[in-house]
Amino acid sequence: MTPANFAHYEHQYRERRSAGGSGWLTAAGDDEVFDLVRLLLARAGLTGGRVLELGCGAGNISRRLAGCGFDLLGVDMSPTAVAWAAEQSPAARSPRYRVLSATRLDALAPELFDVVLDGLCLHALIGPDRATALRQAAARLRPGGAFLLLTMCNDPVPPRFRRVFDRETRTIRGADGVAEVCLLPADHILAELRSAGFRTEWSDVRPGNADRGDQDLLLAVGKTPGPAAYPPSEARSGTVPPPRSLHPTED
Repeated sequence: MTPANFAHYEHQYRERRSAGGSGWLTAAGDDEVFDLVRLLLARAGLTGGRVLELGCGAGNISRRLAGCGFDLLGVDMSPTAVAWAAEQSPAARSPRYRVLSATRLDALAPELFDVVLDGLCLHALIGPDRATALRQAAARLRPGGAFLLLTMCNDPVPPRFRRVFDRETRTIRGADGVAEVCLLPADHILAELRSAGFRTEWSDVRPGNADRGDQDLLLAVGKTPGPAAYPPSEARSGTVPPPRSLHPTED
């Protein structure tokens, strides 16, 4: 994560927090993301365990998963986001949060997890940071652990993306010229997962909608080599209800 890229996201979190919102997305947007996360968990056969969420933001997805019985650690590079998440998570079973970039997960060693969840984080990583984050995510998983991915992909769909898309670098650039989002083809992203050591067990692309302002979304379940720490049917805790809808999340 470049300093300029970090500054963009930190500024955005400060603005959203001061405006009285509850997180990066609207409440309806959070509902849609959580439905997709539940679908990923179901595809992975998971109903419990230790979860590391990358790019946790204000903790809206972490809190919901904790409410289902998962043991959560959320990390985000934005101090404002992490402070916001902690303020909204006062209960005893709330997730833990830590200011940490997805490219520095080695700082968590020797802690290991059953699941690493990347919910709309990978597309914010540009260039070599992507491979670094994926390798470090694999290193934080137990044998047979699951990497759950939800990321924007493919050519830009919303008009606001098409206007500022740099095709050579496949990045969305802000008014200051800083790359904010990386839009790679879905097949390229799946190849990145394989290069990081993941075996892709399931994937799907949810088409975007220009009228809604939604970008294509890639959903994928990757597994690390070896048997899982516990069979999914014998999960230690947690109940994840089936998804209500599969509409793409608003950006």
